[in-house]
Amino acid sequence: MRNGGHSAPLRVFFTVLSGSRRLTMVTVIRCPACGALWEAPSPLEKPQLRCSACQTLFHFEKAESVVVDKAQLMASQAAHLAEVEKEKEKEVPPTVVVPEKKPDEKTPPVLDEAALTELAADVQDFEARTPEAPPKRSGFAALWTLLMLLAAGYVALVFFHKPLFEQVPALAPLYDTVCTRFVPCQNFVRRQSAQIAATVRVKSTGDVDVNGEVRYHPVLEATIQNQDTYPEHFPAMNLALLDAAGSIVAQRVLEPRDYGVTANQVLPPLGTINATIYITDDLPVPVTEATLTPLTD
Repeated sequence: MRNGGHSAPLRVFFTVLSGSRRLTMVTVIRCPACGALWEAPSPLEKPQLRCSACQTLFHFEKAESVVVDKAQLMASQAAHLAEVEKEKEKEVPPTVVVPEKKPDEKTPPVLDEAALTELAADVQDFEARTPEAPPKRSGFAALWTLLMLLAAGYVALVFFHKPLFEQVPALAPLYDTVCTRFVPCQNFVRRQSAQIAATVRVKSTGDVDVNGEVRYHPVLEATIQNQDTYPEHFPAMNLALLDAAGSIVAQRVLEPRDYGVTANQVLPPLGTINATIYITDDLPVPVTEATLTPLTD
């Protein structure tokens, strides 16, 4: 033990000697916490000491101490260590107990060459019966599966596109590109109103006397032509009625049913149809001209 430091403990019993011979005396201190005995540092620089065994910091004056002859202290320590070594030598090493063989236990037979040959044949036959691992799928098989899925998707999209149009109208431009540029699509009908040309003429002004006043219910004849090489849906059209001065008297948007087209009817490639349009509203002036313009979706 030293000031703020550590040293080896003196775990020995000691006695105080007296006599007329000259003695070299040392101070032995007992740790107040764990009871370990230490040789006090000389000279004692600081009163605060730390036990190296339990790390307790204590004051020198608070601990038990005794002054002994250093030679006697060393002799006593050596004798104690010798006794410890003797005690270790007296210790008996642990005995390994081997269990005795029971009388009914049988000694495994020693296999001769013929028996070993037969055992090897059995093992080989067992390995031959072991099921083999399934072969790994090649990259070609995976590619073939992918192509089949793509083909099935193509068939579904090409041959069943009409229900898709009804549910998702936004797919029409995509189908228009695929079916007109890459692959033919069964029963494919385009929706390109720019390919539709429409003309209309006034067949009759439809003069009607209403309570002494003349009202006009014109009758129109329209010609609708498909300029495309693909079937086309009938588009909605804007009808404008003009008077003799070229001013618009009335106008409205006509759906296909308004000009006599059924729900499933389509314009064949380069086909033409004629339609008669009856105006039932009372007009204040006669209509001398009309225009019919297809509307884009």
